[in-house]
Amino acid sequence: MVAFKMAELHPEMVDAMVISGSILAMTDSISNATLNDLGFSSSSELLLPTSVKGCKALLKVAAYKNLWFPDRLHIDFLEVMFSNRKERAELLEGLVVSTKQTSIPSFSQRIHLLWGEEDQIFKLELAQNMKEYALGYSF
Repeated sequence: MVAFKMAELHPEMVDAMVISGSILAMTDSISNATLNDLGFSSSSELLLPTSVKGCKALLKVAAYKNLWFPDRLHIDFLEVMFSNRKERAELLEGLVVSTKQTSIPSFSQRIHLLWGEEDQIFKLELAQNMKEYALGYSF
């Protein structure tokens, strides 16, 4: 999302972009649909786990292959990675914008999309829609 915003605001500074597993904007409709599909109630619940169980759930969604780590590693990860939880949760909430307020800019730059077929967060359908509607390419 940052690359898209930079390309929109400063087109003279961005010649081309390679986008991997990201979208133009995290709209409330995309956020709600994705979280619902994954079985989470909020981005914070998914991305800022508070327990070993939550950490394992995040890894299950984020990684293609099931990864096993001892619980002690998850506990250490939680202690180190998720300080300032309140501020991080506020940032996550701030990323979500209203679908009605979202406009799709016209990009002059070359944009290359890389997507994983098994991506559980931003499904391949989102990439295809973005490619067709937002970037003006059709299949």
